[in-house]
Amino acid sequence: MQSSAPVAPATTPLASRWAASLAAATVLTPLLGALTPILAVTGAVALAAPSLASSLVTPVPQAGKADRIFTKNKKTAKVEANVGVVTAADLKGIKFTERGDKNQSADAIEVVLIQWGDVPDDFTDGETYAKRGEWEKAVSSFQAAAADDDAREVVRAAARVRAIESMIAWGAADPARFADAIAEATRFLSDHGENWKVPAVRAIKARATWLSGDAAAARDGYRSLFETGKDGADGYSPLMVAEAAMSGARAALVSPETSTARELFDSAASAFAAIDSNDPEVMARAAAGAEVARMAAAESLLAKGDFAGAVRAFESALDEAKTSAGKGAAKLGLGRALLGKGENAEAEIQLGWVAGLDHTSADRRAAALLALGEALKDSAEGKGVAKSALQRVKSEYGATPSAARANELLSGL
Repeated sequence: MQSSAPVAPATTPLASRWAASLAAATVLTPLLGALTPILAVTGAVALAAPSLASSLVTPVPQAGKADRIFTKNKKTAKVEANVGVVTAADLKGIKFTERGDKNQSADAIEVVLIQWGDVPDDFTDGETYAKRGEWEKAVSSFQAAAADDDAREVVRAAARVRAIESMIAWGAADPARFADAIAEATRFLSDHGENWKVPAVRAIKARATWLSGDAAAARDGYRSLFETGKDGADGYSPLMVAEAAMSGARAALVSPETSTARELFDSAASAFAAIDSNDPEVMARAAAGAEVARMAAAESLLAKGDFAGAVRAFESALDEAKTSAGKGAAKLGLGRALLGKGENAEAEIQLGWVAGLDHTSADRRAAALLALGEALKDSAEGKGVAKSALQRVKSEYGATPSAARANELLSGL
């Protein structure tokens, strides 16, 4: 489908060309922005954590019915449905009883989704509110379910996770909720320290910490998650562990001292490269993650302010990119480096592509819009376009690290 937005000629002023780019982006990505509050949680490669991806398709539970456990077969990579009553859900695996009292189990990292059958009414209400995007009511309902002593322990733990996820989604519009998510995640990790969702909750907590403005603490949270799972600990999937190192690296770039970022990028690259799976989706994500992680040197040059060196490094990375994520990361880095050199016209082309066409990462789309907003905010012709770009970050990408800075800049326009 072709956009009706006109393609601006090279001689068009920067602000005018950006207006065209933003119009095209609005046509091309209306749905991506709508999903940002949940999909943004994982960070670096901006692919959804398993718990959050499942939240988008979690059916409303039906009280009085058996649970449905969806697992992905290691050999065929096909999703299989199992019906039974879950009796345990920890890092070592999920145990459930089928009809006829037949006991079954599945590795925690093989489980894609559990559709809970016998749950409190509050849990059901929470899912209904979440589907409507009524996050405050969803949080309240899930918290009530988590405190229901009549519910199974595994269901109470699941309700607590859903409350945390809903807080993150709510935080896209109300950033104060990120602190609530951190507190709720801390409570979950204390009360349910062996639950199968512990790795996902640790990742969410680190993300919420970053969104709350403490990138250093987020870096440490991601690094701790990576260190726990890097040697194959029960319940920690290799892909999640690699993505944790990547997210930690990106959080570390906020600091002027980039050695930690470089170390984590290198760890992520090695972890992604070591992934071996029969699942094409997993291997595609691993390939994309490895490609982005290998841009560590370019990212370090950019963070240090060596814009000329960063331009060369990102141009080389762009030439070599074979994945959509790699192309998006290279274009974002190249655009920001060109802005640093004062080559705004060329930067606009690269950043415009990311803002409108990079379907792999909400974080990158938001970062591209933020970079353009900062570049244009002080020019007479570009102030309106800058405001439009920053407002898009606020309204569509509130659960990304760029949102706080965008809000700050908007207050001065």
